[in-house]
Amino acid sequence: MDHDEAAQLLGAFALRALEDDENAQVIAHLESCAWCQVEATRYERVLSILRDTVEPDDAA
Repeated sequence: MDHDEAAQLLGAFALRALEDDENAQVIAHLESCAWCQVEATRYERVLSILRDTVEPDDAA
């Protein structure tokens, strides 16, 4: 998987929505790409904020 392919999958990676093989490839890419590491962290922060804004009744 090249950088552009991995970068396009970071949102789905953060959502845990990738197939096992794609997930493994993104993880392997993240080990050597500082840019994607930063972007993955940004996605995780946004998801954390969104999770914190959902009230328990909204999650049902």
